[in-house]
Amino acid sequence: SGGGSGGGVSSLEPYNNIDHYMTKENDIFTGKSTVYSFTEQNFVIYEVDVTGNLSDNDVNLRLEHLKNITLTAEKYPAGTIYANENIWINSHRVSSIRIKFKVLNSWIENNNLNKEDVKLLKYYATNWWKLNTKQINNDSRYTYYEALSSGQSPYAISGLKDVLRLADSPNSSINETLANFGNASEMSQNAYRDWE
Repeated sequence: SGGGSGGGVSSLEPYNNIDHYMTKENDIFTGKSTVYSFTEQNFVIYEVDVTGNLSDNDVNLRLEHLKNITLTAEKYPAGTIYANENIWINSHRVSSIRIKFKVLNSWIENNNLNKEDVKLLKYYATNWWKLNTKQINNDSRYTYYEALSSGQSPYAISGLKDVLRLADSPNSSINETLANFGNASEMSQNAYRDWE
């Protein structure tokens, strides 16, 4: 495992929006999870577990903590934003990633949120998608969560209390793009779609 600079993985984020970043290198394996741990620096995402659809050697994963929402997005994510972080991976052999992150309990309380209101949002195909996010642990300072995603992308950690839901309205072009990822759900104003 390494750290610091580039390491063969490219970022789509403009440099002036990146607060800090770290790159780790591991081998990934078919149908087996490889752990990339990011506990050394001040990241909200502290672990990314990568499962390959094929094995691949020397796979670099770059985690970026952003100053603001990703500049690659065309719209602002829904809810009250806790943090914006990007994950970039220099392999096309990734089938899924499990993202583990932590949120300060004081932030949840100060924003009048419940712990289950915290969600991981993924930016893909010009939309923010709400990932299925579950609480896995908590202590006196943090609540810990995990969410499953398909791979590299900009991500936002958000509190989604009081965000109005509209009825499911499948969008054929999005569904064609995402194949088996289910129906799209529209949001009023700051949009996200369900990724389930």
